[in-house]
Amino acid sequence: MPKKTLRQKELARKGFEEREAKRQQNQGRGSGQVQEQNQQSGAGHGNMSRNKNRNFSGIGPSLPSKHGIRKRENDSGMSIVDSMQRRNWDGEIGLANTSYGRGPQNCIVTSAHTNKLEARTDRPDGNQIITTPQAALDTRQVIPTAETARPVFCAECGGSTHTMKDCITTVTGGIRGCIFCNNQNHVTDHCRQFTCLNLGERVKLLVTDRAGKPPIFTDTAWWVYLYRFLTVRHTMGQLIPDKFPWTMDFAREVYRGTRGKSIKEYQSDFDRTQSVGVLPRDWRMQSMNDVFTNFWDKEGKVWPERLDELPSLTDANTERTTSAQGTVNVDEPATAEVQRLRETVIRQAVQIGEKDREIERLKKENEDLKRMLA
Repeated sequence: MPKKTLRQKELARKGFEEREAKRQQNQGRGSGQVQEQNQQSGAGHGNMSRNKNRNFSGIGPSLPSKHGIRKRENDSGMSIVDSMQRRNWDGEIGLANTSYGRGPQNCIVTSAHTNKLEARTDRPDGNQIITTPQAALDTRQVIPTAETARPVFCAECGGSTHTMKDCITTVTGGIRGCIFCNNQNHVTDHCRQFTCLNLGERVKLLVTDRAGKPPIFTDTAWWVYLYRFLTVRHTMGQLIPDKFPWTMDFAREVYRGTRGKSIKEYQSDFDRTQSVGVLPRDWRMQSMNDVFTNFWDKEGKVWPERLDELPSLTDANTERTTSAQGTVNVDEPATAEVQRLRETVIRQAVQIGEKDREIERLKKENEDLKRMLA
């Protein structure tokens, strides 16, 4: 390495002295600023904010910056984190008292989220962070956040297309629990909403509204409420039910799939149509005589006198039609009477068929028992 000349050495030394003097000058100025900032940011001086003059470049990029998120300040001095994109929502914004009487009402979204992508906006949403105190806001804060509506499941069968009120899927032969609360913590007639009903409304709920469907299990059975309805004086003149719930045996047969379709198909059809016409008919429960035979007579109750005061079906429905010549046609039976007789014949045939099947089953069991003992 060639030796430096005297001129080169002098220039090098002069440059070193100038750089050293500038470095010391900068250090002195920096220490003065630090002391001034420490005095201004002390407790009670009205400035508790973060030191914006501090250099954070030496600690590497922050986690938000790695994901393309940056901070800015809006017109009200609020620091907001902007996301690159946000989810869109459709629906109306309604007022809700979120301050419990201590402040202004705030706007919230009352409809479900559509989960569609939307370009970045300047409006803060649920993913944006507000870093200033709420007292600094002089405008109403609108936060468009809404959660998807939670699905409601039937407490009896777990289905999501109906509640217990419209359920026919029961392995026990009846709906257990409360149809008002849609849970099985208590039975329906123990619910406060049920106790507020009068006797006529209770009969409508347990008998008329459950006609052609499995019964609702209550501590007091539905036919007991019906008997009270027919025997007390204050219900006279009210409409008497003429259709009734299934028997528990029939409901279990439908559940096992022995009545045509499977229980899932019947439940799906009923959920879609809301009509008992798509469900099988329990021919053992088609008239008040069937209620008496299956329940009241077995409990030692007598036939309600109010039912004897009703006009007979033939007298009430037979229509005497007069021809154009003035003659009266008395030979044509009423349509309602024919339908009633047809249903009676079908019901008796079903009962006979069930008895025959029961006899065959007992014979088979007897033969099996004989073979086992032989």
